[in-house]
Amino acid sequence: MDELKGKIRRAYTDIPEGQMHYRFQGESSKTVLLLHMVGSSSDEFTRIIPLLSENYRVIAPDHLGFGASDMPPREYEIPDYARSILGFMDSLDIEKASILGHHAAAQIAVEIAVTCPDRVESLILSGIPCSRDPAERLAKLSAPYMQRVEVKRDGSHLMEYWARANRFGESVQVCNERALDYFKAGPRGEEMHWAAAKYHALPKLSSIACPTLLLCGSEDWMLPGSEIAKEVIPGNKFVIIEGGTVIMNREIPERVAAAIFPFLKSPRG
Repeated sequence: MDELKGKIRRAYTDIPEGQMHYRFQGESSKTVLLLHMVGSSSDEFTRIIPLLSENYRVIAPDHLGFGASDMPPREYEIPDYARSILGFMDSLDIEKASILGHHAAAQIAVEIAVTCPDRVESLILSGIPCSRDPAERLAKLSAPYMQRVEVKRDGSHLMEYWARANRFGESVQVCNERALDYFKAGPRGEEMHWAAAKYHALPKLSSIACPTLLLCGSEDWMLPGSEIAKEVIPGNKFVIIEGGTVIMNREIPERVAAAIFPFLKSPRG
């Protein structure tokens, strides 16, 4: 599968806040936008992009502050990240797209869908952080893995990046990929986590008007949030990928793509 990565192209585009880096493949008139989780980058999707690009134009940006994109000018909230993705779409003349958001990026996708519904063809919410009690989400701000990692002379911060990348029992290869993404994000790498913890998605979900697929791994700790969302989003489809974890996009891409394909082909079917 990794040999297919070489066919993925890379580029930069300008948005009002700076430059965004992205990966892309495919020539279809139908665009699928893949939005990565916190502590990651578009590299998260390099095993999925080739699978989807046979039928779609697939584009995966690095959020501001991650990968090779510029840092945001200040600490962002979820609506700010959503605005930057809309700016990204504008810069590439993408009028409308199917949008997949994984974990915190699922909240970004929700914000786009409810504020600019004309820009969203369909929605795939993968492991969406969702709770009935906002305080439950805010309590996560005190978790050790949510704290800022300061750069230290002895290099001990590098081991902290490795520890955070290795939270879910990844293979060594995937752990190394994720540690590199943490390193690139640097001390500001948890800001999107903070934004996600403060964002209350539940009241917005009933306003989603486009076809929606709720996707989650059976071993993903966000599964309860997906089950809550299932009760609220009108006419949604819900797929659980057995054995899937937080990092299933990297570790079982074929199974993730297989779950996505039928929905993209017939979102209202």
